Amino acid sequence: MSHGLTSVEAKTLYDHGLAIVSCTSTLITRHAFYDWNPTAQVYERIYADLRVTHHIGARWNGTRFVRCACAVCAAHPDLTAQIDIAKEHN
Repeated sequence: MSHGLTSVEAKTLYDHGLAIVSCTSTLITRHAFYDWNPTAQVYERIYADLRVTHHIGARWNGTRFVRCACAVCAAHPDLTAQIDIAKEHN
């Protein structure tokens, strides 16, 4: 059985800038990709042992994910990950 995150755990990671949402059901952390399983009501890990430094619309700044304005991200706004940059966490 693959490791999963509850929606509360996923929201906590997202709120702290430690995860981004791609499409509508994929949660991406620094080290794994998760896909929402509506039957089990968890995010199931589909890829692990990653070192995500960039995903369309977001980049890792060493502490958290922030918006990216590189040429690739600017050219594909329809693929942009959802990321909250309004909150600053120490």
